[in-house]
Amino acid sequence: MKLGRRAQIFGGAVSLVVHGALLGYVAWRTSMPDIGFDFQLPSEVEFGLSEAVTLKTWTVMETTLGVTAFALSLLLWVIF
Repeated sequence: MKLGRRAQIFGGAVSLVVHGALLGYVAWRTSMPDIGFDFQLPSEVEFGLSEAVTLKTWTVMETTLGVTAFALSLLLWVIF
């Protein structure tokens, strides 16, 4: 059975109003139960690495070894 366009619009509008009213009632009239502690926003926020984590710098030996391994693997890929 096919409903008319006006009936679909009316049904959708009634559904939106009822769902909105139910959501508003739940949000307005209910409260969070006491869980024994409160949430608070932090007073200070730090971005990036902490002091315990240090940045390791690459040595010349590690860089040479990495470039050599990459070049060797590229050469083997081209040959085979």
